[in-house]
Amino acid sequence: MKRYVISDTHLFHKNIIDYCQRPFDNVEQMNKVIINNWNKVINENDIVYVLGDFCFENKKVLKEIVSNLKGRKILICGNHDNLTKNAYYEAGFETVTKSPIIVDSDFILSHHPIQGDLGKFYNIHGHRHKLPSEAQFSPRHFDIGVDDHNFFPHELEKVEKHLYSNSRKNVCQKQEKEKMWDKITKRLHRK
Repeated sequence: MKRYVISDTHLFHKNIIDYCQRPFDNVEQMNKVIINNWNKVINENDIVYVLGDFCFENKKVLKEIVSNLKGRKILICGNHDNLTKNAYYEAGFETVTKSPIIVDSDFILSHHPIQGDLGKFYNIHGHRHKLPSEAQFSPRHFDIGVDDHNFFPHELEKVEKHLYSNSRKNVCQKQEKEKMWDKITKRLHRK
């Protein structure tokens, strides 16, 4: 069993194609690509964390879509997931929450990027659709929205490793800058 993350699929959302300049001619083509990509990488026992903005349709269509997707699905609702929690459960999601969740002690999964000081945590999120934000420039954030990831879900462990290595790299760069600054100030004080 593996765990995956995906966000902002916006299935059946026609306007998202123009808004995000998605490379699809119509919503049917977009849905087909996203569903096929999902099922290429996900196995039946895998867990998929859907970080919001999943599907723009009624309960009947939602249930049909979810039944065609492999894996055990957990939904962290986004700002466009407007059906009742019960509708998502009935469609086949195992867990449905509007609140962020913490996995593996260090990672907050959410729809919106969490702003401000994350302390020891890293934030895996969606919502931004390639739009710049404070989180985009933070080594402690990772936008998993499909627009930035070829419309595929990604393995959670690989995203976590990326965040850990990126954070360590930034700490090392900061330490190098501090050492360089110390050398410069020592030279200035000698004169």
